Amino acid sequence: MAQAQRPAWVWAISLFFLGASVAISAAFVLALTGVIGLAPAQQAYLDKLTPLDFMLIGSVMTANLAGAFYLVQMRGAAVPLLVVGWGAGLFELAWHSVAKGWIAVLGAPGVVGFAAANLLSLIIIAYALGLARRGILR
Repeated sequence: MAQAQRPAWVWAISLFFLGASVAISAAFVLALTGVIGLAPAQQAYLDKLTPLDFMLIGSVMTANLAGAFYLVQMRGAAVPLLVVGWGAGLFELAWHSVAKGWIAVLGAPGVVGFAAANLLSLIIIAYALGLARRGILR
């Protein structure tokens, strides 16, 4: 399929995942290097993160970026990758909430934002699934 034939939403979704990954990565780098100051609760949360936690965070971003890449390529592999990214993100939420005190650090606005991001992810998955069911993804 030629690039001009890709739906605009495919580009928007891919740019969303790219932007989110860059922003999350930059935030972690800035926080870990001390460039940005953190509240005590945020610093305590960051101090609790282990290499395994960073691998999980990276895995979520990798699955989402791979799903977005395959979506731009109009490949059916986009759907399972986006589902894996969403599911791993939910696992990360549960793990960090129980073991790392994540919800207390985020507060109500952060939880609402995370819920909105998960709803958006489900909408994106439904859109990609619809493209696959119509045979647009190969």
